[in-house]
Amino acid sequence: MPLLYPVRRIFRSWKLFLALLVGVSLASAFFAGIDVKANLTARQSLDQQLESILVDMEFSAQLNSSHFAQAQPDISMIDGVTGVEVLCRTWAPVALVNQTTVVVNETATNETEIVPLGYLHFVSLPDSSRVYDGWTNKPVEVLGENETYILEGSTFAQNTKIGDIIQTGFTFSAPKMANSTTVYMNLTVKGFAQLSDEAYSVASGMNFYVSPFSPVDPRQKYDFKSDLLILSFENTIQTLWSAMPETSFETVFLVSVDRDQLLNPWDSQTSANNLGIVSDNIENTILANF
Repeated sequence: MPLLYPVRRIFRSWKLFLALLVGVSLASAFFAGIDVKANLTARQSLDQQLESILVDMEFSAQLNSSHFAQAQPDISMIDGVTGVEVLCRTWAPVALVNQTTVVVNETATNETEIVPLGYLHFVSLPDSSRVYDGWTNKPVEVLGENETYILEGSTFAQNTKIGDIIQTGFTFSAPKMANSTTVYMNLTVKGFAQLSDEAYSVASGMNFYVSPFSPVDPRQKYDFKSDLLILSFENTIQTLWSAMPETSFETVFLVSVDRDQLLNPWDSQTSANNLGIVSDNIENTILANF
């Protein structure tokens, strides 16, 4: 019978067959181990590159106060989204209010001098912001109404002191009426914020990605930090906004995604498509409704 020949061959050379079987088994285990190690190495390499990306997605939108309250929880419910932080960034005119006492004929009078300093960058942080994790000298109490901290070491910080009064104005848009409203106010300097590179990146929007082919020393990433004034979102911006609920203000959504679910180190195109789906859902399903 045709099957008898290979059976006899194996029986007569059973040592050779056993050696061959063991060799094949070891080779299979070896290559399986290589495959597992390669997958692990690829994932570790991807995670290492993602460490320098502090914000996965960032969206800006002009929303009124009611839409703002709806948008954040709606975005949080999108598949693939693991967290949403909201803050407000804006550029606004700044002037330093100098008050001096002048004595004329033994009569003291207070004189106020307004010194314009141009436009500076403001960020209003919610009490739960991750920026506070990198704010090394953060205040024990939350920032109060119309109080501000200035980025330590910035040009503006060198020309101000605690207790100074800063005059500024924030613009709220009214799309239905095709106009805008500027609210002028005085801010009191409460201190100077020491922010880590990561905290400054999130607060200012100066996020970065360092290519593995051109590594940059971490100390060189932020050799220069521009002026930045920090406000409380709840106690300053939201207080103003609540008096004008139909107006809109520039709102920034910082979105964190499930990287393990969406990113495949072996398939960049699929990873990009997965991120694109999340992005489209945020823009088309959520923000487009407002």
